[in-house]
Amino acid sequence: MSYDLAVWDGERPANDRTAGRVFTDLFDRYLETEVCESLA
Repeated sequence: MSYDLAVWDGERPANDRTAGRVFTDLFDRYLETEVCESLA
């Protein structure tokens, strides 16, 4: 069994909408990085 754990680092976002937007941006960057590394 395995799982991923996300931990917020830094100042807390002003509200849930902002937090969701930041999380989505970071997750998209993570996926792009993972794709690039697997192609190398």
